[in-house]
Formats: sequence, C-alpha cells, structure tokens
Amino acid sequence: MAVIDPQTFEQLKLISEKEWGIIFKELVIYCELRLTKIGFVPRTEKDVKNGEDFANDAIEKLFNGDRAWDFIRFPDVLIHLKGVAKSLIWSHIKSSLRSTVKKELTSIVFDDSEDFESFSDIATTEDPETIIISDENWKDIENHFGGDSDGFIMFCDWIDEVPARDIAKKYNVDVAAVYNTIKKGKRIITKIFTI
Repeated sequence: MAVIDPQTFEQLKLISEKEWGIIFKELVIYCELRLTKIGFVPRTEKDVKNGEDFANDAIEKLFNGDRAWDFIRFPDVLIHLKGVAKSLIWSHIKSSLRSTVKKELTSIVFDDSEDFESFSDIATTEDPETIIISDENWKDIENHFGGDSDGFIMFCDWIDEVPARDIAKKYNVDVAAVYNTIKKGKRIITKIFTI
C-alpha cells in the first residue's frame, strides 16, 4: 500500500471542513453524471455502486497515497479528484464481467491509410472510420500512459469531445501540452489496434 507524501498531506490539511463538504457534493454530482453518461446499469450485487461510493473511494485513494496529487501543477484538488473518480468508474465497469458498456471513438486522425487498414477492432457501423474501444482495451490504453494519469484523463476528455482549448483551461495547462497528450493517445491507440 502506498503512503501519502507529507507535503501533499500538508496541502490537504489546509482545506477547511466546509470546503471539503462543497468538494464532496460536487464530486458526487460529477460521478452521478459520469455514470448516467456512460449508461451504466448494475447487473450484479457487486455492481451496485453510486456516485457517492465513487466519490468516497476517490478521496480515500487521495488520502492513502494510492493516487498522488501534483498540487503544484494542478492546484485544484477537485479536478484531481474528478480524474481519480473517472478512472475508478471506468475500472469498475471494465472489471464487471457482465458489463456491456463500450466506448465509441470517432475522432482518430490517421497519419496514413495503412494505419487505418491495419486496425483489427474496427466496428461494423455506417461510418467506416468509427472504432469501438472495448472495455478491455481501455485498461491497455491507461497502462500505456504509465504514470501520466493526468495525461490519460485529458485524453479521455478529448475523446468525450471536449475541445483542446477547454481542456487546457480546465486543467490550467498550456494548450500545446494538451495537443501533445492527444498525439500521444493517438499513437497509443494505433499501437494497440494495429496488427
């Protein structure tokens, strides 16, 4: 089990109880909206989790050091917690054997036609450029981002059709960093899907 960094713990102690109440409420709402957007439907007892459960899990992982917070780069703890919660929700869905959730990705831009032709998980949809990323592929994508969990979260936002400029503003980073993250994500997806 990880141990929280002392400097991070000091930063967390600076947040008042009243602020934590507001953060928790906003995080619960965010988690509920994510679950609704994904269309997650509990199918077994193990799947019965709501927004409050994911919000609690995210805060617990922050405090026990499992999910490190780079408070210098991303000073808003709520944004960090939303990213943790988003990851936890996806992990939960992927781990559920009865989950039928799939994520569509329609915005990949290929550098050449050979990349596109070599994709092995292309969906049979009306749009030949639509690619379905199955639950098991999401874990591979997240793993390829390695320790760059912030990059993975920004890439997920881009997949959710959030414009790069809005992502940069949301996470208080330079838009060039967002574009580099998007390029990295595209390379990862190409690597995972090409034969």
